[in-house]
Amino acid sequence: MFGILAVAGEYRHQTITDTYLSTPARGPVMGAKLLVYAILGALTGVAAGLVGLGVAAAWWAGKGASFAWADAEMWTTIGGGIDWSAAFAAIGVGAGALVRNLIGAIAAALAWVALVEDIVGRLLGDLARWLPSTRARAWAPRPSP
Repeated sequence: MFGILAVAGEYRHQTITDTYLSTPARGPVMGAKLLVYAILGALTGVAAGLVGLGVAAAWWAGKGASFAWADAEMWTTIGGGIDWSAAFAAIGVGAGALVRNLIGAIAAALAWVALVEDIVGRLLGDLARWLPSTRARAWAPRPSP
């Protein structure tokens, strides 16, 4: 949502005109928005990871068990969540630039995540592994056979 608000919000409030008047080349403007919002998405992922770690550690401590801080799968999943947050913030910038309507862009993004990607993934078969949500699930640990 951060990325969509970055661009489509400017179209909604008509501040994009001032942005493009100050820097008429759209490429550097969108590149800067991509970078800034990807970093903001990553920082949001870090904050979510820290909150999740704190809650999990408190939960385990409340049960009298020790928390596995050295678990590699846990850190891989947290790293994937940070990566996923940064990637989806950047994708949101692109969606906001393409759709330009704030409500339409948010609705399209939610529909994509909730419905379209699953249907498209089933139609594409093995190529579905390159879709954004499927790539994000690749960070999750695999159950042991």
